[in-house]
Amino acid sequence: MKTCWNRGDLRAYVDRELPPNETVRLEAHLASCEICEGRLREISQRAERVSRMLGELGAYAVPAPVPVRRVWPARAAALALAASLGLIFLSPKPAPPPKAEVTRPFVALDNEPIETGMVVRVAFGPQQIQADVIVAPDGRPRAYRLVDNPSTTEGVKTE
Repeated sequence: MKTCWNRGDLRAYVDRELPPNETVRLEAHLASCEICEGRLREISQRAERVSRMLGELGAYAVPAPVPVRRVWPARAAALALAASLGLIFLSPKPAPPPKAEVTRPFVALDNEPIETGMVVRVAFGPQQIQADVIVAPDGRPRAYRLVDNPSTTEGVKTE
């Protein structure tokens, strides 16, 4: 029992797109198969008709695309760079944060220098006296200062 070739492979053969080893196998099959030979003839005739019609439409055919000049990518890169620089230099600058008024200096709790830490606002005592405490990365309080203005304590939870 012989297996016939499909139309896609036959079209590829007509268009000379089959790999060389497949071409040899197909030609050997065509020598012994009338069905595939008839299909191949039909596909070849259709390809010739289409080719002839396209030749007649030559005057109306779409012109070949103009090759893209190599300068365009450089211009596009320059334009992108200029736009980026324009956005950087012309964009509105954020307003600097308001400077806090230091009414009292911090009082150190030991004689060690304070290199880094976090300022934490706390309230303590029955009068809820507010203070800023500098806490070291190891969790120890390093310095404090009392806060004069209670209006600066917005968002601080007191209990």
